Amino acid sequence: MLMLTYSFLALAVSSAIASPQLATSFESVWQIDPQTAASTVIADSFEPNLLSGLAFNCDDGLLYGGNNDNLHQVDPETGVLTTLTGGGDFFFDGLAYHPIDGHLYAVGGETLWRIDPTTLTSTVVSSTLGTSALKALAFSTADELLYAGGANNLYSIDPTTGATLLINSAVGFTIEGLAYNPDDGFLYVGNNDNLYRMDPSDGSSEVITLNGDFWIQGLAAMAMDCQVCPGDVDGDMTVDFTDLNFILSAWGRAESGIGFIPEADLDGSGLIDFNDLNEVLQYWGEACD
Repeated sequence: MLMLTYSFLALAVSSAIASPQLATSFESVWQIDPQTAASTVIADSFEPNLLSGLAFNCDDGLLYGGNNDNLHQVDPETGVLTTLTGGGDFFFDGLAYHPIDGHLYAVGGETLWRIDPTTLTSTVVSSTLGTSALKALAFSTADELLYAGGANNLYSIDPTTGATLLINSAVGFTIEGLAYNPDDGFLYVGNNDNLYRMDPSDGSSEVITLNGDFWIQGLAAMAMDCQVCPGDVDGDMTVDFTDLNFILSAWGRAESGIGFIPEADLDGSGLIDFNDLNEVLQYWGEACD
């Protein structure tokens, strides 16, 4: 069996679907079911290693991927690839999209870049991340942090300052691809032909599949509707008394306990507390487009 290296993509065709689909790319792009790891080719015949980093821009519905200083765009509906730049002011292995500020983030060596997907201009956020082994990147809408992996380690990175925190130095495998699923709050991790579900708080993981029909080199979460509305518990795109009531009704409840409301755990801490209440109050009265 010919083993190839792929970038991984997570797809959700609708915000009503509880679990986004996943996909990988190297010479091909696959759509993958994150529960069963069943895969379907959605794009084919790419140059090897062309998309070693992969991100989904939920604002334009397109994939962004590449490696080194090359950035490409892929239409997931048609599989058509468009080269955006073959010599950008960045050099990356991992790529992620930040749906709140509307920028791509790229990591390579010890440097984190912020990239405008429209103008392709880039800004160095930090050139001193403290580790040069990062190969994968994902953005979490729960805590608005980037998560990065490389070698046997999982890190969190503040996208504003580049401040890096080591979460786990012994995850048990090299993190080749990384994606955050906003529906369940977990990271999805690819390593060769293996797929894992990982807790971003401590880097613990469980196996989804070993020896899948893919070879993962990068990973991205793809939701067709990925609007982010901070403080919105009930999903109506408005922060109001309904959201406040959800917080209060589940006040003090811990994850897996009776009365816990996952949607009310806005910071993903596993406990409904003042952090969640403060987020509702901070965005009180705001309506998200």
